[in-house]
Amino acid sequence: MVWELTLYCTNKKWIKVMSNLIIKKAKLKNLKDLIYLLFEDDIGKERENLSDKSMNKYKKSFTKILKDSNNEICIMTLNDQIIGMMQLTFIPGLSMQGITRCQIESVRIKKEYRDKGYGSKLINHLIDEAKKLNIRRLSLETGAGEFFMPARKLFTRCGFRDCEPFSDYKKNVNSIYLTKLINNNN
Repeated sequence: MVWELTLYCTNKKWIKVMSNLIIKKAKLKNLKDLIYLLFEDDIGKERENLSDKSMNKYKKSFTKILKDSNNEICIMTLNDQIIGMMQLTFIPGLSMQGITRCQIESVRIKKEYRDKGYGSKLINHLIDEAKKLNIRRLSLETGAGEFFMPARKLFTRCGFRDCEPFSDYKKNVNSIYLTKLINNNN
């Protein structure tokens, strides 16, 4: 997808610039950029490790994700630079007339691109794709602390609502669970 951006210059002239904003499936060549994106925030600095030994573990895991048709990592690029990502797990089920659910994890937007609408673009792209793929429910877990407030606001703006824990999650004070039902008739 290509998006047109309009910029306002200091000489009070409007200039239209074509920027290449693309959301696509990640490839192994993107791995290092993805790990740096995960490492960028304070929580990532506690959980992630940029050593060569850890990079080999990430590579092994990412290779498994690439081979699994029910897992996907999407990247958002702007002018060929990765500025966002999310991991998706597709879960087929029998309930609700055999719906497929999608669990969302590791949603990240690079710090310098936050609060500029890119997170909404990423999530709304997922919602549009979910409709095409006949996915009926999107679910995610996020933190309950103040640090996670911007993420919770983003998901709420995109139509997600509080729900009970799902999959293997258990109720705890550090987590909030959100879901969005998709109307595939639109």
